[in-house]
Amino acid sequence: MQKLITEIPLIWGALWIALSFLLSLWYYRRKDWLSDLSRGLVVLMMSLRFLALSLLGVLVLGIMYASEEERVEQPILITLVDDSKSMLNYKDSAIVAENIQNYQQAIAENFGGDFEILNFYGNQIAEGQPLTFNGQKSDLSTYFEGIHEKYYQRNIGGIIFYSDGNFNAGINPIYSAEKIKLTPVFTIGVGDTIEKTDQLIREVLANDIAFLNNKFQVSVNVEARKLKGKRVALSVYKGDARVAQEFVSYSTDELSSQKIDFILNADQIGYQHYRVVLAGVEEEYNLKNNSYDFYVEVMDGRNSVLLTSAAPHPDLGAIKNALADNDNLNVEAKVIEKVDKALDSYDLIVLHDPGTLKPEKLKEILSLNKPVLFILGTQSGDDVINKLPIGLSTRLGNQLDDVQGAVNKNFSNFVISDELAQTLSQFPPLQVKYGSVVASNATDIALFQSLGKVATKKPLISFNESNGVKYGTISGEGIWRWKIADYARNQSTANFNILIDKITQYLVLKKDASNLRVKLPRVNSTLEDVQVQAEFYNDNLERINTADIQFVLKKGKEENVYDFAKTAQAYHLNLGKLPAGQYAWKAQTLFNGKNYIKQGELVVNAVVKEDLDTKANHKLLHQISENSHGKFFGLKDQQALIHELNSRGDITPITYTSSTYKDLIDFITLFAIIIALLTLEWFLRRYNGAY
Repeated sequence: MQKLITEIPLIWGALWIALSFLLSLWYYRRKDWLSDLSRGLVVLMMSLRFLALSLLGVLVLGIMYASEEERVEQPILITLVDDSKSMLNYKDSAIVAENIQNYQQAIAENFGGDFEILNFYGNQIAEGQPLTFNGQKSDLSTYFEGIHEKYYQRNIGGIIFYSDGNFNAGINPIYSAEKIKLTPVFTIGVGDTIEKTDQLIREVLANDIAFLNNKFQVSVNVEARKLKGKRVALSVYKGDARVAQEFVSYSTDELSSQKIDFILNADQIGYQHYRVVLAGVEEEYNLKNNSYDFYVEVMDGRNSVLLTSAAPHPDLGAIKNALADNDNLNVEAKVIEKVDKALDSYDLIVLHDPGTLKPEKLKEILSLNKPVLFILGTQSGDDVINKLPIGLSTRLGNQLDDVQGAVNKNFSNFVISDELAQTLSQFPPLQVKYGSVVASNATDIALFQSLGKVATKKPLISFNESNGVKYGTISGEGIWRWKIADYARNQSTANFNILIDKITQYLVLKKDASNLRVKLPRVNSTLEDVQVQAEFYNDNLERINTADIQFVLKKGKEENVYDFAKTAQAYHLNLGKLPAGQYAWKAQTLFNGKNYIKQGELVVNAVVKEDLDTKANHKLLHQISENSHGKFFGLKDQQALIHELNSRGDITPITYTSSTYKDLIDFITLFAIIIALLTLEWFLRRYNGAY
């Protein structure tokens, strides 16, 4: 549809046309040279001038050309498959993949011409991808959040969700599915809801670190279903030796759960491998969940950390809580005036809002040559900040800004996983003072300040080294909100705890003065890639990467050799996801005829959550469908689902109308017509002897 529109009253256009006519008539009033011309030729020349002037008026009046275009968007039908291992924990496991593929084929045949069909396997589009169900955790909420982010404001006609309904990570998927507004979710229940005869080790709670010659506790949570009155042995093994045993007597209830505590002795330094084993009974459905492996690192000392400020602050409370489970740290939280120990007895001081301290006390802390983590509160101004050895130069005002954190992808002092980076970007903002913040070239920035989705160059979390001492800076206050947000999103504060623990461990760790330096996480899980960073220094302690470094990874008799990839001035190696177990590693290089070797241990913990559930949670699937005005179907109800989709009246195309506007003055053709009219009129006048 096309039309002409203008904001100027049409009366002005009529007046301009009348004026154009009068001007043309006046110009061609009685003249001597006109007497020899035919009346038709005079009228023609007058008309040409009249049309040219009228069109010029149209341009001056600002008339616009408007056109409308309609676009029809077909509804999107998304099939979403839970890719976790628990999908194979049931009697129908052998036919799950085949049935789902039959579903998808039938949907494509019946609705391929009417819908845009997308097949998702977990979080990934899975066109032609085989269904392997090898996911180590069930985070159903991320599936719906991924669809919400990718197809926001698109015409999603419906989602067909295949799952057993069990989840062991993330938030309840009911809440995530509700974010996709006006979209019915048709759930397909995999597995059965029959309670099976089984017993399992639900959880093992033990500290990651114990200290030599100390006792440490291991708590084992055991569950049993339909094993009324049974008595079984629960044993703890260290290597092949049994170090503890208790007998579990189940109650007469259908479901029995107990917590058994063991006290073990830390008698050997290093990583110690333990296995908890629950003796099987004949009628058990699943024996895979009867054992649980874990590792404890036995150490010979701990670091002391002081959290202090001029007055109590919730930021320090959040940090103390995050470090509470780190047995390698002895954490104290006190206001500075109540610290009753010598400050140099601490290995790390976390100082909140240094601007509130008395100058002599701040000077004392800086003179200790000990690592300090500064949290710059709203009372710390340029006069204080610019004297701190943190590598920042500031010119701040009194106005406050709310900023979030954006991970610096080039930061390498410690590993920030993709999952942690994504979570950090969604944490609520911290309060910082508005103004100029410039980091020195030697400052390592972990997080930049970001305003919405726009990252600035101002550091939010940074690190600097001065005279061989490491300092950290959080350039804002309010990180206690990060802890609350983490719990609200993930039902735990694990991500917040990991960030605080990494910052603390980096600062408290004594600097490695060797030529070959290797950094890697000592404890990993089978869900994450093991990333190794290395640096090499010549005898002048200048960092170089001209040497070739090998990495040898050994587990039992199996040995693998890798080569580090060179980065700008360092080395990087991605070992990928490793099987669970205890590994010995060695990095080595030959440089200028001299061998350099670094070695250590790492542990990869198995994630066994997917083996624990043998009963499907179809109640959750029913709830997701009911909340979205969808419907629940069994795995064999293929025809019922197709009939339901055919009968729905709310899965329809959407027609969008887009309008475009263009000033007539922008049309070159119109200018060409005006010039052509005036040129023709001029030619006729000259040809007939006029000027």
